[in-house]
Amino acid sequence: MTIAGIWFFMPTYGIQAFLWSWGIAMAFSLTATICKLYARTGTYPHIGNCFCKPLLAGTASGLIVRYIIQIGTPSKSLFLLSLGTMGILYLLFLFLLGCFSKENIALFLPTKK
Repeated sequence: MTIAGIWFFMPTYGIQAFLWSWGIAMAFSLTATICKLYARTGTYPHIGNCFCKPLLAGTASGLIVRYIIQIGTPSKSLFLLSLGTMGILYLLFLFLLGCFSKENIALFLPTKK
């Protein structure tokens, strides 16, 4: 769908055609994925935990890192530090918002045998 939008509409409408076709393709993909999830499990994802809370966590961590970048001197090390900081803040905010628990975190940590 995105390729068709680029092929047919981008020469006439420019970058707006790409953005619209990309957005429509993402919405279609999301809808198909949720329908498949419902067909297999019989439940829908919780909108707050799956969409709103991660969006809030990403916005908060992005704003904090944006402030850090604005007060700092531009450099490659500041850029790398800000990327790492944003990732850590995002995970911290997700944890504080209750999107995952300590048990979920333990699944990603190596276990001792």
